[in-house]
Order: sequence, then structure tokens, then C-alpha cells
Amino acid sequence: MSFKHKPWPEWLFWIGALILVFSMVVPGAWQIRIRRRHAMTRADLRAIVRATENFFNEYGYPPTALRNVPGGVRFGDVRPNAEVLNPLRAVDGPGNENHRVNPNRLVFLRVPAVEPGRSGVNEQGEFLDPWGQPYQIVLDTDLEYIVRFPRSIYRPLDETSVAAWSYGPDRKPDSPDDILSWEQP
Repeated sequence: MSFKHKPWPEWLFWIGALILVFSMVVPGAWQIRIRRRHAMTRADLRAIVRATENFFNEYGYPPTALRNVPGGVRFGDVRPNAEVLNPLRAVDGPGNENHRVNPNRLVFLRVPAVEPGRSGVNEQGEFLDPWGQPYQIVLDTDLEYIVRFPRSIYRPLDETSVAAWSYGPDRKPDSPDDILSWEQP
């Protein structure tokens, strides 16, 4: 008695082929998504720093109602970064009530509304990174040109008046995946 080998159904072949293609494409797409978010974050950080420097050049003071605070002020954790973003965006609100900080209502920074997976401004006026966390901003409000980082592991930066960073993909402060405005990739 001979047993005939029945051929595999054609649909099993195609399922196997799809699984193989899927296993090669998905990791690559994931890496592209991560790189895109990192690039977006670096562009946002450069924009924050540039806008803050332009604001200072225009007015002679940083974009905050807080002045002469020794060591500077950090926004994004205890104080919302909207207090810096509102003067930079010429928005009347916290940090720029009645346009006191930006009396000429000059727009130094344009930021779209936040979307899933993209950075932007939320309903409270905070600038969020692509992972949904507020960007951290430190301003040298005492005009020493030294940025100190309260409640952070980072060392002071000399000869600058602003620093900004993102907590990165892990959404945790002071971790190795933080994305920093003062470091190149």
C-alpha cells in the first residue's frame, strides 16, 4: 500500500510568505518611526533655543515674567513650559498675561497643535514632545550666562542663556535617552 503525499494547500504557502515579509518590514518601519521622532525633537529643541535667543535680542530679557532668579528657572516640570511658550508665541496667557512680557506681540515661535506621535502645543499651551511629555526649558533669568539645571543631573552650561531637552522615548527624567539641545547627535 503506498501513501501519496498530499501537497500543502496553496494558502499555507501564501501565509508563510506574508509572515516572512512582515517579519522583515515591521522592525525597519519601527526604526524609521523612532528616527523620525528623534529628528522632530531635535528640530523642536533648536527652534526653542533660537526663538528664546531672538526674543532676548529683541527685548534684552528672557521670555518670562520671572526676572533675577538666582541660578535661573526651569519650566516643564513644576512650572509649565507654557509660561515660556506664551511669550514666544505672542499668546495672552500664563507667563504673558496682557502681553506684559511680549508687549509688541512679536511671534518668535510657531507650534502646531499636538497630535498622537507628533510634537505640538496642547490645550493648556504646553509644548509636548512626540512622546507626550512637556519639553524641559531652563532660562538664565539672572543674566549670568550660566544655565543651571534645578532638580536634574545635568551640570551647568557656561556662556548660554537657555537650554532645552526632552525626556525621550522612555518618558523618564535624567535617563540616558534624554535628548538635549546642547549636544549634537
